[in-house]
Amino acid sequence: FEKTGADPHKTQLKTMIAPKDTNSQDEDSLSLIQEESSSNAALPTKGEEPPQTPVSILKRRTSSLQSDDSDDLESYRRAFPVRKTASFDDDNFDDEYERPLRPSITAGSDMNTSVHYRRGRRDYDFLMDTPDNMTYSRRLALYLMQYNWYYPMKTNMQSSENGDYESNDDLVSMDTASVLSFSLHKSTTFKKASLPKAWAYFDHVTLPRHIWNEKEEHNARQRRRSSCLPGDRKSLARTWKRLNHHRNVPLLRADPGEMHKYTKLYSPLWTPMAQMGDFGLGTGLYFTTLRALTVMTFILGLVNIPNMLYFSSEDYSDGQKGVSFFLKGSAICTRAAWVPCPDCRITDEWSDNMDRIANTTSTNGDLLIFALRNECDGARFELARINFVTILFLIAGLVALGSYQRRWERQFTEGKEKTHDYSIVIKNPPELASDPDEWKHYFESTFRAKVTLVTIGLNNDLLVRTLVQRREALRRLELALDPGISLDVLSLAKISSKIEHDRNSLQWLVHLFIPGIPELFARLTVLTARVQGLAQQTYQVRHVFITFEKVSTRIRILNEFALGNLAIMGWMKSATRGKQHLFFRGTPLKVRQPDEPATIRWQDLNTPLRVRVVELIFTNLIGLAGIALFAYLITITFEYNYLLGAGFIAVSNLGYAEFAKLITKLFESHFAEGDVQASIYVKVALFRFVNTAIIITIITPFTAQLEEDGLIPVVCAVFLAELITVNLARLSDPVGHFKRHILAPRARTQDAMNVNMRGTPVELAERVTDSTKMIFLTFWYSAIFPAGFFLCSLVLIVKYYTDQFGLMRTWKRVLPVGNRIANFGRRYFISTSVVAFATISSYAWSGFPYDNLCDNEGRVDTSYVGNWTLKTGETGEEVDAMVSESDSSFRYCLQNLILVSGPSFPAIPENQPLGDEWMTSDQEKIATIFGWTSVACIAFVGFTIVWKWSDAVAELFYQKTEASEKVATTKRTFHQVMDQSSISTYIPEVKSGLFPYPLVACNTDGIDDEIYTWTDADQPHSYYDLTKDAKFLTEGRVGLDMSNVFSSHKHYHPDDSILPPRQGEEDGKSDGYDSNNDFVRTNPRKEGSVTHGRNDNQNDPEYEAFLKGNENQAVGFQDYAGRLKGETPSAVKAAPLHHRRGWTINEDDADGEENAQDGFDPLRDLRKSLSQRLPTISPSARKLLNEKG
Repeated sequence: FEKTGADPHKTQLKTMIAPKDTNSQDEDSLSLIQEESSSNAALPTKGEEPPQTPVSILKRRTSSLQSDDSDDLESYRRAFPVRKTASFDDDNFDDEYERPLRPSITAGSDMNTSVHYRRGRRDYDFLMDTPDNMTYSRRLALYLMQYNWYYPMKTNMQSSENGDYESNDDLVSMDTASVLSFSLHKSTTFKKASLPKAWAYFDHVTLPRHIWNEKEEHNARQRRRSSCLPGDRKSLARTWKRLNHHRNVPLLRADPGEMHKYTKLYSPLWTPMAQMGDFGLGTGLYFTTLRALTVMTFILGLVNIPNMLYFSSEDYSDGQKGVSFFLKGSAICTRAAWVPCPDCRITDEWSDNMDRIANTTSTNGDLLIFALRNECDGARFELARINFVTILFLIAGLVALGSYQRRWERQFTEGKEKTHDYSIVIKNPPELASDPDEWKHYFESTFRAKVTLVTIGLNNDLLVRTLVQRREALRRLELALDPGISLDVLSLAKISSKIEHDRNSLQWLVHLFIPGIPELFARLTVLTARVQGLAQQTYQVRHVFITFEKVSTRIRILNEFALGNLAIMGWMKSATRGKQHLFFRGTPLKVRQPDEPATIRWQDLNTPLRVRVVELIFTNLIGLAGIALFAYLITITFEYNYLLGAGFIAVSNLGYAEFAKLITKLFESHFAEGDVQASIYVKVALFRFVNTAIIITIITPFTAQLEEDGLIPVVCAVFLAELITVNLARLSDPVGHFKRHILAPRARTQDAMNVNMRGTPVELAERVTDSTKMIFLTFWYSAIFPAGFFLCSLVLIVKYYTDQFGLMRTWKRVLPVGNRIANFGRRYFISTSVVAFATISSYAWSGFPYDNLCDNEGRVDTSYVGNWTLKTGETGEEVDAMVSESDSSFRYCLQNLILVSGPSFPAIPENQPLGDEWMTSDQEKIATIFGWTSVACIAFVGFTIVWKWSDAVAELFYQKTEASEKVATTKRTFHQVMDQSSISTYIPEVKSGLFPYPLVACNTDGIDDEIYTWTDADQPHSYYDLTKDAKFLTEGRVGLDMSNVFSSHKHYHPDDSILPPRQGEEDGKSDGYDSNNDFVRTNPRKEGSVTHGRNDNQNDPEYEAFLKGNENQAVGFQDYAGRLKGETPSAVKAAPLHHRRGWTINEDDADGEENAQDGFDPLRDLRKSLSQRLPTISPSARKLLNEKG
């Protein structure tokens, strides 16, 4: 195609035909075949003649040539090699999904025209999707794009076709792999943007899809039809099961942009829970936890039905007449009376709620003071007993929740191995150990561990961040300039100077905050200079990621290197005594299991600990300031109207989450996305706990908690706002629709369109806190608002389906953060909610009747006897009061134990103010039980948290070993997993908001395409290579070695090994693992002898004799090699000897002489090991080392 200039998408070839020879005859033949096949777009239906595909054309032409000239036939076969799997006439397919599909075609549509072949495989053209395989937004956009007001770029595209712009085939006048790197000296002319391609990107790359299995779908459809036949007498349960049979059909998630297999969108309603793990372990656990909490709160609501019935009965508050439906069954008290309170002071004691104090004047001119007393009996032992049982159910439910999450975690991960299951990370490698082959040799020769991938991470974080910022500045310039503008320095300087010269004062003010072309050009110049300086530095190795071929190998290596941090730092030498095989270049290695590759933040990987601590302190202080500001605003809004305040709480919960994500990503450096999510979780959860529950309690007067317009209506309004306002905002997705329907049709490049089609960014931590917040709110007010359990369950189930719809229709792809957020939330914040439940319940039961009045236990003064018309203290409203001679007078007494002087925790009767006791006998029992229960809950939760923190202390002395149970369930090798599914690898990648695909921070020239989990249909992977930017900007610099500037990544195929097969493997006596997963080594020197355990030579007398007689000579070799590298003798003496581990390198030595028949030559092995570990010494020194020792 490069020779002929043909476009496979235009010619609709059914098979990729790549000529090896480029003579004119072959070109003419290819053109002829293209012409003959161009009209054959559709696949045949049943009973029709097969179409004229390129394969059938070749068969027909070659069969006719066979009788004429066999040489011509042979030349055709050499020129046009056709893969058999690409032929429609061949029934031998690699797998079920490679078979040509024949989906149903609606009238007037030609779905099969979407099938074409590229690189010898069948591809689906996403532009030819049928409507039933599109989102509704895409259907609407394709209809509206015929109007210029919706798609104004359509006019520009038509003008470009008339010659105003360059044609699509002639635009790229340089190496497309370096278009951004070299664009300072090129033009802003880029390929035409296509809105249909952008919507295809949204449907096939942004949104998750699954492989369409026609056979399974057909069987499920037949079962559904058979279950609905008339006269079917099967039970309703069985019919429902058959109707939902399609939910049990296993779905295989497709890779982003999968074009070789027919895919469909996931269903937002009918995707089963078992498939939610396809979107990542963290996402699957979020939805399972949300469902479990929904069921749990509903059950707790059923437990609290007796309390709701009592609160709404005649015995409590006259049936709560006039109370709204949602408030029925709460502790709202409508039975209240005005009572004499001669000692009450209006301005001091009742200043927070003046409507509960009133006064009048007696006939003789005396001031009579009255107070409003609640006559509802809410502190009954039967009610508190139900609430206490709720706490016990909750604790049991949280224990069951942990087991439930672990069960789903096993189900989600079973048979779905990830790269980190096969990988380790070395966190303290030698600074100069940057050769991947050296690490491969060390693990294969020392541990007989098959290495598949090696990634060397350097401490070049600043350089990587600067290169990303430069690319972003360059991209903004490209989008700001008109097509055809040259991007060389002089042209940009001229344009910038002219713009600055023509600016007025207002424009200068605007561009102080919104950068224009002059500001972008200035920033680009500065960033270019920084890159040129940083690229000339030499960087050290900080992390080494190694991926093995088997999970069992990774577990074995981690157990071998189970050293504590003190031993690694050299403070516990007894832990490393006799374990020289754990040393690499004299350093005991710190080996751990890494995070998932997609979550590694390569631009922040090497930030020092002190810097990260300062950043965390800074951002958390900003977060606390934000909490205080929003609390003040909530207080102001509640002064106007509590409904307005509830709405503001819902909106502020959304706004602060975005603010927390912004400051976290701007000012914090983290190793992995899991750390970012944890930081966001803490900030957002703390804000939402305070903003949603605690602040309402603070700003509501204590005596207003049981009023009809007091605390409980506010809490109910918050529930309804979360149920309606928040979910409507998430379902409507206004920001996402604005980008897709307003910004994307007006973008001038395909990349800019695709960036607007990447979906709404959602952080999993923020979604988890949204559900945790509702749990906290429910528990906080459960004693006085038990109906909150049902409202919480309703809110959670709506959030479940809302988030499931967002995940499959609007969200940007969620990063696989693992189980960290689920465990973090259950361990800290849900347990904190339990503590809040027990503690606040104790204060709630102790506060009844919430009127701050105590009986004086004496008759009322005669001046109060009679009927009175009172005026309240704040509004002046007139109320009626009647006092008889048998009534008692009351005094003010503070019933809020939180505010009493002296000890206020726990909420037990002994902490009542002396002389102002108000609790009844039942109430004292309740307070005692709940008060000490809250202490026990705090102690238990605190103990579990400290116990988890103790693991960090234990890591100073040892590392936990991993059981080998998982080995039996993970028999697939890493390459088998790569062939069967798409998994990410440890390629240094940095995500940017201006690019649809990540930028690569290592050289992409030697990396296979199969290693990537993403593919740009328009650009190769080298287009996103940041190393090419640095190489271009430092071009002409003599002696600059980019291998010491950027991280490196190397892939070893299964056949690649520096260790050839040992003697005896040909006879079936190879080393490996037995049925018990124990390592088995066949000794080539003693036929038939097999040793189990670690592969060393502890029981080899010949080897022990060699070590005893040649120890000094071996150390002398190391001292000599160390002097060649400039190392101190003491450092070299501490280095391990590879041959001590016992795996001799069975290969020819440097002199070309054959090995001994038994393969045992430790001296030669030492020389080879040293020579391979010293790649930087001179050739003469290497020759001396090999020849003279």
